[in-house]
Amino acid sequence: GNEVLCEAANRSLTYPRYVWIIYGWYADEWWKANEPEDNNRCSLHDKRRVLDRSLIIQHHPVAHDGGQVTASGYNISQYYEFYQQTQMFGNYSDTAAHTFAYDAIWALALALNKTEGQMKSNISIPDCQGLQGYTNISLDQFQYSNAKMSCYLKTNLQATNFTGVTGAVQFDSNGTRVSHKISIHQYRIDGSNLVKKCIGYIDLDQNATYPFYDDCNETSLSAFPSGIPPDGTPLNVTSSSNFAMAITYFVLASAGIVLVLVCCAFNIGFRN
Repeated sequence: GNEVLCEAANRSLTYPRYVWIIYGWYADEWWKANEPEDNNRCSLHDKRRVLDRSLIIQHHPVAHDGGQVTASGYNISQYYEFYQQTQMFGNYSDTAAHTFAYDAIWALALALNKTEGQMKSNISIPDCQGLQGYTNISLDQFQYSNAKMSCYLKTNLQATNFTGVTGAVQFDSNGTRVSHKISIHQYRIDGSNLVKKCIGYIDLDQNATYPFYDDCNETSLSAFPSGIPPDGTPLNVTSSSNFAMAITYFVLASAGIVLVLVCCAFNIGFRN
C-alpha cells in the first residue's frame, strides 16, 4: 500500500484531478507503517496528500448508535467494550478486522451447532444424499472420509443468516458474503493529521445510493470543495458508415478533383 502511495505522490495523482478508492478494513493510520525504502521515495506528508479526499468503501454497520442486539446476545456497544477490555488485560495489538473475525467465528459456531443436531437426529439433507459416510453420530466422531458430514457442514454454513457486529451475515451460492449496505467514508487532511469522515452509503437491496445521509452532515461541496473529479475513463467513439455510400462519396470527390484540374489546365493553356 505504501509503495503505491509513494508512486502516486511522485506522479501527482492527487485530488482534484484524481480520487483513490480504499478498502475500509485497513488498520487505523495504516499509511504510517514505514518501510525502510519509503524515506527515499516519499514522506508522510506526500502520503496524506495522496489520500486526501479519497473514498473508503466498507461494510455498513448494523446501527450507528450500537444498540442493535447481535447473535451473541450483546449489542455492538457492549462488544466494543469487551474488545477494549481484552486488549487492555491481554496486551493484544489492535486490528481493523476484529469485527469480521468475531462474526466469522459465530458463523462457524452456528453452522457446527446445527450440523450436530441434524447428524444426531439423522435428519436428511437432499444435496448430501448418496455421498460416502453416515449420520446418527456426533461431530466428535468426525473423519475426513465422511463426505456426508462435510456436506452437512458446508450446507449449513452456506445457509447462515444472523445479525453480527458487522451487520447481516449471509452467504451466496459461491460462499461469498452478501453485502446489503456499503458505507462510504472519506479521508481528509486536518492540519498534520488525516481524519476519516462518513459521507454516505449504498443500499444494494433497494438499488439506491444515499451519498449524503443526515448523520454525516455532508454535502457535495464539503466532500469535494474543488469539484467532483472526472471518472478518468477514456471515451472511445467509433463511427461507421454505409460501404456503398462511402464509395459513392469517394468517386464523386475524385471526379470533382479531376474536374478542377482540367479547368485549371484549360485556363493555363488558353490564357492571353
